[in-house]
Amino acid sequence: MDIRITDSLAIIEYEIYHPASGCFCQEQLAERLSSRLHIERSEFNALFRAETGVAFKRHVQLGVLEAAAAQLKHSEIPLAQLTQQLGFSSQQAFTRAFTRHWGLSPLRFRLHGTTAPAKPLWLETSAPSPQHSDEHWPELTLWARRYPVNPQEKANVWRDFVECCAMQGLAVEHCYGIRYGSGDDERYLCAIPAPTRELPPPGWLVIAEPGGRMVVYPDRGNCTAIARLQNWLSQQLLMNDIRHSGRVIERFEQPPFQWDHHPCSVTLAFPHAEAREPHTVP
Repeated sequence: MDIRITDSLAIIEYEIYHPASGCFCQEQLAERLSSRLHIERSEFNALFRAETGVAFKRHVQLGVLEAAAAQLKHSEIPLAQLTQQLGFSSQQAFTRAFTRHWGLSPLRFRLHGTTAPAKPLWLETSAPSPQHSDEHWPELTLWARRYPVNPQEKANVWRDFVECCAMQGLAVEHCYGIRYGSGDDERYLCAIPAPTRELPPPGWLVIAEPGGRMVVYPDRGNCTAIARLQNWLSQQLLMNDIRHSGRVIERFEQPPFQWDHHPCSVTLAFPHAEAREPHTVP
């Protein structure tokens, strides 16, 4: 799937549960997503349908109704508040749409429904704080291995990286994940600080990460949650006119080789737009 739509799907899911203004608006979200990709609204709709097989509007409608069911079963939120949060014009409109989809009214569903989807685990916490810190990171010389970009496979990627380090007798403590590029050129690097000035083993790269001014967020979650959070934070930075390079750096105190099952602490760093790109050392 086109990475632009993969990112958009994550943003849609997050915004339904945590609307930026406190009230979800499908039209505003569509405008923001197309503007984020620097394409016309009609082009975004066509791309979304081509990649997902369903119209953007229909996908969002289904997402809203699933979110409503999850909220009704897993929270005490009043119906009036839920109606407003999900962007319905009135409680009657919400009740009609919900009943048509689920076969029960919202109240009866809350009391008797058994088919509610679970609220996504990565959304169980409150929305990330818009507060961030600006830090200046020094230039780093890293030994790295390149892997495919796939959030679902990140834990396996890190397990492979830890095994490769063990085979070379390399200690893995502080480590970095670096995601950069876009589309077919997007890459993910697993890296450790270079233990020596000598050349790395075959199959490894020496990367000069230029450092510089960073927008930094500490967080905790599993690999899927952090990948979606990265996309959401990137969008929020752009919406607040904080221009960044598009590169994302993950800094770990320990390698996240169990990231698929157990949340871990990670520091997310977004280099400012003027920052130089990482490059392979000759």
